[in-house]
Amino acid sequence: MDQFFDRLTQINDDINGFVWVKLGLVLLLGTGILMTVLTCVFGMIPLVIATGVGANGNSTLGSGVVGGMIVGTLALLFLVPSLFIVFQHLQEKVKPIQFTNTPDWMIEAEIEDSKKENEEKK
Repeated sequence: MDQFFDRLTQINDDINGFVWVKLGLVLLLGTGILMTVLTCVFGMIPLVIATGVGANGNSTLGSGVVGGMIVGTLALLFLVPSLFIVFQHLQEKVKPIQFTNTPDWMIEAEIEDSKKENEEKK
């Protein structure tokens, strides 16, 4: 799941402002998810259309699994990336991301903290 959001962030950096393009690219990245879900759904079809002894329980179980997998997958592929884009947009409006050019940002933070401590001691 982390690589899913890392790739979404990379897409956001590459293509700025095209929400539908981003969602389309996220769907392309979800190919593995779709294959797994479809395998499960097609595997449950015999339970859904079962006849004979115990068919009532089997069809109930199968339809619950199939419905849950479909709803969960649609939420994962559409709702989660949409919410990610919305909250990222809101975060950029409230407080834009600021990057420092140096890779030693932790050292710089420690230096600033020590300067503040020295000023407080004086």
